[in-house]
Amino acid sequence: MLQRLATLFATPKEHPQRLLFLALALATVAALWGAVATERWWLMGIPAALLLAWAALVDFQQIYFLMLGCIPISIEMELPGGLGTDLPSEPLMWLLTLSSVLWF
Repeated sequence: MLQRLATLFATPKEHPQRLLFLALALATVAALWGAVATERWWLMGIPAALLLAWAALVDFQQIYFLMLGCIPISIEMELPGGLGTDLPSEPLMWLLTLSSVLWF
């Protein structure tokens, strides 16, 4: 069973993104372990934030289509201090804005 699982997740040694995949996998395991150990569940969002930041730097078109898909399911949330924001579309809009400054 473990052998089949290892062959499923194996990446070739010459693959250019092998180290990136391994780093993301380690960050995911570390974030999950840290979230369970400290009961700070927001730590589980760190790997997703890293993946979104990497996608915004490499090809922001994927983030754009993700934002377009999230607009119909966005929910307005009231934050402390009277601030209201639509989640998850507005953080993606900010990410696209910041990445456009780096791209252009």
